Amino acid sequence: MNIARNNLIFAITFVSALVGGTPLAGERIDQTLDVPAAGTVSIENLAGSVTVSVWDRNAIRVEGELDDRVERLEFENDGSFTRIKVIYPHQRGGDVDGTHLDITVPAASRLEIDGVSSEVDVHGVTGRVRVDTISGDISADGAASEYALESISGNIRLQGTGDDARIKAATISGDIRLGNAQGELEVSSVSGNVQVSDSAFTRIEAANTSGDIDITGKFADGGTFRFKSISGDVTLRFVEAPSGIFDITTFSGGIDNDFGPEPQRTGKYAPGMELKFREGDAETSFRVNTLSGDISLQKE
Repeated sequence: MNIARNNLIFAITFVSALVGGTPLAGERIDQTLDVPAAGTVSIENLAGSVTVSVWDRNAIRVEGELDDRVERLEFENDGSFTRIKVIYPHQRGGDVDGTHLDITVPAASRLEIDGVSSEVDVHGVTGRVRVDTISGDISADGAASEYALESISGNIRLQGTGDDARIKAATISGDIRLGNAQGELEVSSVSGNVQVSDSAFTRIEAANTSGDIDITGKFADGGTFRFKSISGDVTLRFVEAPSGIFDITTFSGGIDNDFGPEPQRTGKYAPGMELKFREGDAETSFRVNTLSGDISLQKE
């Protein structure tokens, strides 16, 4: 009798969870909540993938499949804030296949995405986009006004931004690739390469240790542009004739310049090279410094 009663209680609990409660481990999910048009969406997924796209509804839809080891999925809204969080047990063993989520949000949403080994793809969002991962790659495109993208060993790719966007991208060993970006850029890596193409900036702060920095684009008159590297090379490719003040130095690297004068040694017996000159009338400031990396200023 007790066995039959316990089985009945378990069956009722299981069905209730499937019908309207918290999603269970290994379950396919498809849930939708009404939200404000420009609210904040917080997404946390330890492992797997997160893909975010947009639609014209004031609602968020979450689809996907939970990892077998997941305890539950939190999907809740409180005013302008929505939380989507994959919950794992405090103690877990064995391999984690990961949870794969496809999330659709209003285009003006502000995204905050955190993961460890999660791959993150964001498409079409126009609000602020912040993504932090440990080893997962980050990919984004759209017209957001602000991007803050960070990964330890994952790669970062950003294709397209809003006008006058503020962009921050940082890795330790992952590569960073940006295209069709506009506005202000702060970018850094330790051993990963930084490559920027078809872009236009009013300010750049770029730093690297052993990876290369390669920037192709337009540099706004009156802007400030700073580039630092230890052993990596720095290459600036100008799609328009540059105008501004150049201060280029390297301790033991070489300097190649398509504009203005030739570089000079910093001292009679010193290995260093420097190149200081003005091109045009603008007050744009270019400063490039390396320890052993080569520096190149090129016409594109």
